[in-house]
Amino acid sequence: MLVVNEAFDSWSKGKLADDYHLYFDAWWHRDLADMVLRDRNHPSVVIWSIGNEIPLRARPLGASLSRELSDFVRARDPEGRPVTSAFSWSPEWNPAEADDFMAPLDIAGYNYKPQFYTSDHRRDPARVMVATESYPQQSFESWQAVWENEWLIGDFVWTAMDHLGESALGWTAATLPGKGMLETCLGTSPWPWHISYAGDLDICGFKKPQSFYRNVLWDVSPLEMVVSGPAPAGTSEQTSAWGWPDEEVSWTWPSISEGAQVTVKVYSKAHDEVELFVNGARVGRAMRGDGGSIAFVNGSWFRGIERLTATFVVPYSPGNLTAVGHVRATGRTDVRTLLTTGMPAALRLAADRTTICASRNDLAYVTVYVVDSAGRHVPHARVDVSSELNQKAHDRSDVSVLCIAVGELRFRGRRRAVPRRQRRPARPRLLSATSPYNPPRPGARGVASKGERSWRHAHPQSGSHWTGRR
Repeated sequence: MLVVNEAFDSWSKGKLADDYHLYFDAWWHRDLADMVLRDRNHPSVVIWSIGNEIPLRARPLGASLSRELSDFVRARDPEGRPVTSAFSWSPEWNPAEADDFMAPLDIAGYNYKPQFYTSDHRRDPARVMVATESYPQQSFESWQAVWENEWLIGDFVWTAMDHLGESALGWTAATLPGKGMLETCLGTSPWPWHISYAGDLDICGFKKPQSFYRNVLWDVSPLEMVVSGPAPAGTSEQTSAWGWPDEEVSWTWPSISEGAQVTVKVYSKAHDEVELFVNGARVGRAMRGDGGSIAFVNGSWFRGIERLTATFVVPYSPGNLTAVGHVRATGRTDVRTLLTTGMPAALRLAADRTTICASRNDLAYVTVYVVDSAGRHVPHARVDVSSELNQKAHDRSDVSVLCIAVGELRFRGRRRAVPRRQRRPARPRLLSATSPYNPPRPGARGVASKGERSWRHAHPQSGSHWTGRR
């Protein structure tokens, strides 16, 4: 992991009435020094940042502080890591508004302004740039700019993972004709919205569709495929600048009638041709032409493989959906298949490790899936689930409930628990997940052995297990 270590969100002028600007003048020297001295021996830290979208950034005081803080950091890091700060432009500002602020920086940070890269490079050829924030749906253009310009060293998408706050920043909704997105949807939506929903990963760490797109963009995988159902009658989908269309890596759509038109997107970077099959019958074909974007699909001319995406509109038919990508020069073929799953039948537990230490600093991530009779994840399942993990120490009054979640397992048929053991030896009950498909069974408890204080729990139906060791 490469880390940009950032110190401040505001300097002596704040963004909010009670933020850090109240303490900046008195405390910035100590706080910035503490950060650098604490982290300068971490090899993961590759860039220091002195601030993000600082309110003073277009004023003379902001330019002066940019130089003072940059020099302060350099004096305390003998390794000479570069210093940056993320700059965002108000609509009325021109590109040159940032010049004085950026001059002291080793790397100039650009938020959401890829259109300024080329003109700024002409004006200041020595400037090294990085996209410190960019929109998810501009990933292709942002990454192309990085590849084509050696002075642009990278791209940071806002955000890698969903976070609490900025509620509904990445909101996507079906809206009526002539109606825009709700005013409350962009970063200020009320309860039950409580996360941003703008990340490549959701709040539990599961990949979202934009992450599969980035897999192809960054050569992590050669071919990916997502599906979106039709919008409700009389509506159209609208997506915020930080959002992504409402898509799923799934061919299970029980709410859609067979024959209804659905949109399938195949993400492809290296292929000259992509074919799409439903239950073995070819329903679409996209080819990369000389212009890179025009193709013959479903009997008509279509956009084809554009921005690494071949888009098809096909009738939904349960069974299997398969995309095949062909590379002519090598004869290589890549395949992605999505299967329609059956009805929910059981719960399956999967842990990311088999042991954890009896320490507050050791965690495990246990995922509960709704599965069908064949053991396949059912993405549309919404069932009542009670997940409980606790342990009791020798003193019965000392009860540490490490993870309790009761409610619906409703977001795409899965949920995640993060258990942590305490230091005291105990007889823990690891994970008891109950639902209509997994009724509770007496005696499903961990058993501690005398020697290593290890414990193990086997799930009543799925056979999943998890052990802990001190």
